[in-house]
Amino acid sequence: MHKYAPAIEGGMAVLKNVNEETIHRICSKHSDASGIVSISGFNSKDQTSISGNKNKIIKVLEEIEKEGGKGRMLQVEAPFHSFYMEEAAEEFRNAMSGLTVCDERQIVISCAT
Repeated sequence: MHKYAPAIEGGMAVLKNVNEETIHRICSKHSDASGIVSISGFNSKDQTSISGNKNKIIKVLEEIEKEGGKGRMLQVEAPFHSFYMEEAAEEFRNAMSGLTVCDERQIVISCAT
């Protein structure tokens, strides 16, 4: 997927203490033909990720903080889970389409939750 990252100046951020409706409204306000930013994940009850054009993310963060929320940029190399990764997702779907999923053969015990 990293081959798609240089195509845009993208990134991700995490927002806290902001409701979904407010995030949608602010992301829509700052998305246009020059760049898109949108919700990319709901991490917990009060934490949401956004991704897209880095300049648009910065504008969203500024407005979120004016409305009492908190946010920070994430240290990532691409706007993962966003519209901009659709080409990579399509390539992944094509690669996975030829695989067959089988029943498990070994028990795996994880200490991570």
